[in-house]
Order: sequence, then structure tokens, then C-alpha cells
Amino acid sequence: MIARVPRTALLLWLSICVAALFSACGDNAEVTEGNGGSNFGGNAGDAGSGGSGASDSGAGNGGTLNIDGGGSGGTSQTQGFNVTPADQQVISVPFGTNAPTVSFNATFNGSPVAAGWAVDRGDIGTITLGNAETGVFTPTGKVGGLVKVTAGLNGETREREVLVQLTGEQNGADPDQAGQIPGSVGELTEGGGVGGVGGDGLGGEVTDAGIITALGSPSGDGSAEGFKFLYPYDNTVFPRGILAPLVSWDWSIGDADAIQMELSTQSGSFSWKGTFSSPAILTQTGGKFIRHPIPQDVWAAATNSAGGNTDRLTLKLTVASGGQAYGPISRFHGAHTFARG
Repeated sequence: MIARVPRTALLLWLSICVAALFSACGDNAEVTEGNGGSNFGGNAGDAGSGGSGASDSGAGNGGTLNIDGGGSGGTSQTQGFNVTPADQQVISVPFGTNAPTVSFNATFNGSPVAAGWAVDRGDIGTITLGNAETGVFTPTGKVGGLVKVTAGLNGETREREVLVQLTGEQNGADPDQAGQIPGSVGELTEGGGVGGVGGDGLGGEVTDAGIITALGSPSGDGSAEGFKFLYPYDNTVFPRGILAPLVSWDWSIGDADAIQMELSTQSGSFSWKGTFSSPAILTQTGGKFIRHPIPQDVWAAATNSAGGNTDRLTLKLTVASGGQAYGPISRFHGAHTFARG
């Protein structure tokens, strides 16, 4: 004989089973992988009551992470591969140094993930792994400009930008520029002249505080003195890799005690200011201070940082004589502006 179960008891038993089933499943997070998805960091975490929990797992390429916390607070989020910071990073780097650096962090569905890193301008900077999820961009200190940083993960890429603004300032020739300083009159004509471009070589340090102040605040623009460039010519185009030009000028005063030269790009990728006294060799030749080369290492950095017609390189020149300074003579976007091709 088969015992009959009362209907009320059967309904109560079914209710308990259904409740237990939902209680067991309600807190589990479901990961729906995308195209060719891979799981990073293990399984999905417990979302907790109310659906407020996070997940440690990653979906594949563009995967969708569905988090069901049970109850009325469940959420659904679409995440994926991300790299921060997303905004363009701008760093000012002193010429010849490799700091500051920029760190980029890679995540997948909000969790750190190891990615591959690359840059498109190795002359401006490199990127290396700081840790599993961080790429550290380090400038070379030799070239400025815009760098594209690319992070890759499972066939996906994210691109970020760093603008390196290379800056420099000097008073007199640096020790590594000694090759542009003649030691004797005979060297003025050897091998094509000093630095291969002739002239009298680099000048020395300006020690007179009054002259330095005057160069920073000229008393006139030099027009009354007929101050003008003899070289470079108007709108000269300089390809990369050539020798630094010998800057020459003319004015009615005819001689100078010191000069200040400035090079800068329109984008701010490069800026440099050099202050120089009369080259020492002129005490032997008796010549006038009417020309001066740009330091070769500075010139190389400037021309490699400039971006042709879209980011032109501009020269400014200020001269001082008798405690007064005149200038600067310069042109932006026109005469006396020169750019690399």
C-alpha cells in the first residue's frame, strides 16, 4: 500500500526546495566571455548581497561581465581592457636627463592585468615594465615631441600619448662642447673650420650680472641700429643630421660683448636658451664678435624635436654692447623662421 501525502505537506516541501535553490545560486557572478575570451585573475568573486560586489575575472576581447547579486540590487556592467591615465601626459624634461617618468596602469574589468607595451618614437623615450600591470615611460632627454604609447592584450590595443617638452639653458660652452672651441688661430681653417662651419667657435660664460640683466630686458629692438640676420636666410629649411649653422648678424655698432640665443618649437617640444660672451680666440685675431655657432648637440636635439612645417623651429637673437642689449630679432611663422624638412 502506498501512503498518501497530504497536499498541504507536499506544497510546503516544494516551497522549501525552490527557496533553497535560489539561495544557493543567488550570490554567484556569471562571466560571459567575448570573442576568444580568456580568464584573468581566477573566477568571478562573490558579489555579495544586494549585488555590490566586484569581480576579479576578465572576459575576453570586449567580453561582458554580468554580476547578479540577488535580491533587488543586482547590476549589469560592460567593462574590458583599459589603460590609465587616458589623457595626454605632458612632461617637462631638462636636456640630457631622463626624468620625470610617466606610469601607465593596465586593467581588465577593473583588475590589474599584465599587458605588452610599446612606443612609436624610441628616440624620445622607452617604456618598460614597472610591475605586472604598469608600463613606465622614460624619456631619453635627447629629443622632445609627441610619443604614442601602445598597450596590447589578447589582440586588443589601447593608445595613450605623452608630450615631452625638452628644455635647456646654458651660460657659456659646456664641457662636452669643447670640440667647437678653437685652441689656436690655425684651427680656424682646419677641416672646414671650427665645427665644420667656420667662424670663431663658441663663446665663454657671461659673468657680468649687468649684462645678463640687459640681455633679459633689452633697451631696444635693434631697429635703430640696423640689427639684422645675415644667416640663416629667410625661411631656410634644414634637414636633419646636418651641422649646426653659424649664426651671423650685422648692425651699426659693429661689435658685441655678449649674445643670447634661443631656439624653440611651436608645440613646445623643445626650448633652449644660451648666453655667451665673445669667443676667446678673438683676443688673438682682433676680430669682432659678429657671429656665433649653435652648439651641435643642442642643434641635433632641436631639429629632431621639430616637426617640419607643422611644428617649426624658431631662432631668436639678442646682442649686448656697452651695457645695453638690443633685440631679440626673430620671426614666428615667417621671415627668419626655419624648420627641418
